[in-house]
Parts: sequence; C-alpha cells; structure tokens
Amino acid sequence: KIHDRVSVKTEIGDGSRGFGVLGQADIYFTRFSLTGAAATGSQGQANVGTAWRISDNQLVYGNYALSPDHSERKRGVVTLGQRMTLSNQVKLFSEGQFSRTTENVSLSHAYGIDFTPITEVNVGVSMQLSNLSNGYPGDNGRDAFSAWASIERKKISGLSRIEFRRDSGVTNRRQFV
Repeated sequence: KIHDRVSVKTEIGDGSRGFGVLGQADIYFTRFSLTGAAATGSQGQANVGTAWRISDNQLVYGNYALSPDHSERKRGVVTLGQRMTLSNQVKLFSEGQFSRTTENVSLSHAYGIDFTPITEVNVGVSMQLSNLSNGYPGDNGRDAFSAWASIERKKISGLSRIEFRRDSGVTNRRQFV
C-alpha cells in the first residue's frame, strides 16, 4: 500500500503453468475506483476495471479482460453492470457481457435480486440469457435460472444453490446443476 488511495501488488511464481509475474495497481477516490492487473507467462492476461458509486444506493462498474480461453486462444471480455440497494433487505443487480475470440462472439445478460429477511439469512434468484455465435449456421444459446439460500451464524454457515440451464441451437439440452 503506497497511500490510503493507492495500492500496488506484485507476485512472482514458478507454478505448474510455468514462470509468471503478476502485477496489480488500484486507485481509490471517494466515489470512484480504477484497477488494473497484468500477468506474464504461459497464462498471460490483462485486466482493467472501474467502479463508480453514483449514490449511496447505486454502483455502476465496467471491466475489460484479455486472457487465454480453454483452447489457448486470446479472449477479450467487456463487462458492464450495476448494483442497486432498494432497502436494507433488497438488492438488485444487472450485468451485460460481450466476449470475443478469433472464432466466437458471445453476448450475455444477467439479472438478479438478493433478499435478506434477517441478518444471518440471504436468499436470491437470478436469470442469465446468453448467445454464442461461432460464424456457422446453428448458433448456441443458453438460458440459466438460479436460486440460492445462505445462512451465516456463529456455529453454522452454509450455502445451497440450484440452477436450471436450457441450451438451444447446435446443442439442445436441459439440465439442473
């Protein structure tokens, strides 16, 4: 930590994925923050993000990440979202994400609500709508609906989540996760 509003982190490693260096810098202002990170090595990646607290009840954020996907192609992802506090018990969020590799383009939207009926208990639901275009006929889509509940007390804590996914296009399937 350099200052109350600036922090810099560095990590050097020689792990199972090869030698790498990770660097991160964060700058904080009263209602605005900026962060950036970069890593070298076989899994090199870069990330820059920002968040702006519009009011005590609303936060908007954006992020750009460039990293390899599971097949080692570079993948760029832009994320834009917001979180709103409606009351001490209810919070809403929405997020959009655009992703691109040399072969694929995807767009997804997520919406959700968190409800805290009492201090130790949290429940929520969310919906995600996604579309993957690979440039060939038969693009894929995925709709996911999730519900969760958690409890956090001195002697017990836990989280349970269920998700229903509906894939369409080249792959048609329905599954619970």
